[in-house]
Amino acid sequence: MKNYYLLGEQLGHSFSAIIHNRLFQEQGLNARYSLCELPPNMLESKLMQLKTESGANVTIPYKHIAALHMDELLGDARATGAINTIIPQGNRLVGENTDGEGFMRAISGWAENIRGEKALVIGAGGAAHVIAYKLAQAGAKVHISARRNASDLAQKINLLVPGAAQASSPEGEWYLIVNATPVGMGTLKGQSPLPAQADFKCFYAFDCIYNPKKTPFLAQAEEKGAQCLNGLTMLWHQAIKSQELWGNHFDSQVLNKVWKEVSQL
Repeated sequence: MKNYYLLGEQLGHSFSAIIHNRLFQEQGLNARYSLCELPPNMLESKLMQLKTESGANVTIPYKHIAALHMDELLGDARATGAINTIIPQGNRLVGENTDGEGFMRAISGWAENIRGEKALVIGAGGAAHVIAYKLAQAGAKVHISARRNASDLAQKINLLVPGAAQASSPEGEWYLIVNATPVGMGTLKGQSPLPAQADFKCFYAFDCIYNPKKTPFLAQAEEKGAQCLNGLTMLWHQAIKSQELWGNHFDSQVLNKVWKEVSQL
């Protein structure tokens, strides 16, 4: 049996095992995907164990630190120094980041006209990094708001896409606002990354959180007339891309059936 894992610190909110295991079952693959909660001092030893496994995903708060233990980084992981997918190859570990592709597929309808528009990314962690990078590549004027490291992240984005990013407050009018923090789920459920009286407007609001379906941030944006989307579609697309990197491919009818189930979670 092939074994795959999600590595993170707190995973009670995660739908990843549901998605991947349903895909395996419907395709008839002898494989299992398990959630693996780890304290920081256990991460390195678990990563080394993955050399004899089939693959893994990585989530909060380990996307940057896990990248430091890879033998090779691909694509968006190389650009951002953050990974969410680990591909064992012989005695080597290869890291990639499928979050950015998953995000851009999720907002594909909104992204058609994003060139030259202002996009606010809330957060400065692994997900925020790759999302800001993909938005900058798409031609958006990227603003980053975070409790710390907003200016550092903007500088990193500007090294990749010169002049594309800057640190900012969340106040103002935006084409798109993205919450790329965990504020709104787990122990932070019921909270928003924006103050209750924040003076902002946006056409579109996206929250990387998918459990709960509607976070306080999305409720705030909806009250101001924004079209809103949670992170479930992003999770789906990044999961399928991770499977492809592990060498697994699924029939279209399998994908359609499992997505129909997942979309009802």
